[in-house]
Amino acid sequence: MAKRLEFKKSVKIAILRRSGWPEAPVCEGCGMPLRGKRIEVDHTLECWEKPDRTELTAEDGRALGECCHRPKTARKNGERAHGNRIIEKAAGVKPKRRRGFQTNRDGPYKKPFGGNAVKRSKPALSKD
Repeated sequence: MAKRLEFKKSVKIAILRRSGWPEAPVCEGCGMPLRGKRIEVDHTLECWEKPDRTELTAEDGRALGECCHRPKTARKNGERAHGNRIIEKAAGVKPKRRRGFQTNRDGPYKKPFGGNAVKRSKPALSKD
């Protein structure tokens, strides 16, 4: 995974000033006033979408409130995961299968409360 490009402090301040900070900051996504609320500096293009790994400028970011930043981040994370799955499928790579300790009723082991795992005995089938 590529290292994330971070904004320099001077670039972050320029982005925040563009949004009206410190007097009356507004979300650059929806225009909601952000006075007293959390302001997040967001990449307009994610690091994995940016073809060249050059230094970030104020045009590469925008000041968003949680109202716009959370949904955008969730959407972009889903897009990245989907892209990774497509690449892995094309390459024939199977995802690592996680096998936890089987403690369900069909598993070969049971783990009583406060005890160690023991092999499950097969119940005798009754002919009623």
